[in-house]
Amino acid sequence: MKKKVHKIPHLRKLSTKISLAILVGTLAILAALSFLAFFFTKSNLEESIMAHQMQTARQTMNEIDRILNERVLNIQTIAGAPPIQNALISGNLETGDFKKIALKRINEFTTVTGPWDLLMLVDREGKIVISSDEKQMGRRVEEQPQNKIAYESALHEDYYNSNFGINRELNIFEIS
Repeated sequence: MKKKVHKIPHLRKLSTKISLAILVGTLAILAALSFLAFFFTKSNLEESIMAHQMQTARQTMNEIDRILNERVLNIQTIAGAPPIQNALISGNLETGDFKKIALKRINEFTTVTGPWDLLMLVDREGKIVISSDEKQMGRRVEEQPQNKIAYESALHEDYYNSNFGINRELNIFEIS
């Protein structure tokens, strides 16, 4: 007994075949257009985000620069104060009230100016002669690696800033 194969009659019609071809073509075109729209939108969004991040980094760096400049001016003001200048004159710390007055001014400046945890007056040999932390007085700067770099920069009449800036490899702003 032979089995009858049932053929689907509507697939034989030419109009059905054309309609099916148009549907498949339309779906392929829609898929390609969707991919292109996604690709270009993604690129534009990435560029926009990068531009915004660079603008934010520049603003942050400018703000840090202003703050550091303000702190440098504060330190210059502190160093230029007459009690501090008098204490820096050779032999004055051993005589009179210069040390007491300078110590009082250093403690006042620590409270009134900048976000200082510690202000120190260090001689050319690296000995801390006046400090807002009395335990530090008489010690050597070499015992404090974090302060030694700043001290050596000051001896060369240069400014020292901690590590901050743009990481060129990753193209991001860093403060450490």
